[in-house]
Amino acid sequence: MAADRTPTPTPRAACRSWRSRSPRSTRTIPHGWPAATATTPWSATPQYREPLRGRAGVVDDASAVFAAFPDLRVEVTYQAVDGPTLAAEMTITGTHTGPLALPDGEYPATGKPLRFEMAVFSRLGDDGVIVDERRYYDVAGQLEQLGLSG
Repeated sequence: MAADRTPTPTPRAACRSWRSRSPRSTRTIPHGWPAATATTPWSATPQYREPLRGRAGVVDDASAVFAAFPDLRVEVTYQAVDGPTLAAEMTITGTHTGPLALPDGEYPATGKPLRFEMAVFSRLGDDGVIVDERRYYDVAGQLEQLGLSG
């Protein structure tokens, strides 16, 4: 007999927590990315030299994104679930109207729109929460759109 597991989140369901504008949101959807991460997960993200560590690292990252792009929209264009692995392709859009915190410093709002594609691969633990995640997107392209490259 299979062990009882927390229902597996889908990438589309997880993105609903982003739409709520609260990285800590668990009321809107029980499986938002930050809310569904283990207390000691890691997330490999292109703009950081080191992976995000722990739920607090994921929540802090989400908070920084919301501060820089309060109108952020996430559209899942493809998703797949295979056992403990979630995969998703997404289109991210928003307007840079708040300070953008990056590893090399903070950038003031440019007022420019941003649109980029992103792929995310997450692995769930037995309790249904994300234990590790890899995110793929074009950081240089984002900086160019915002007028922050070069």
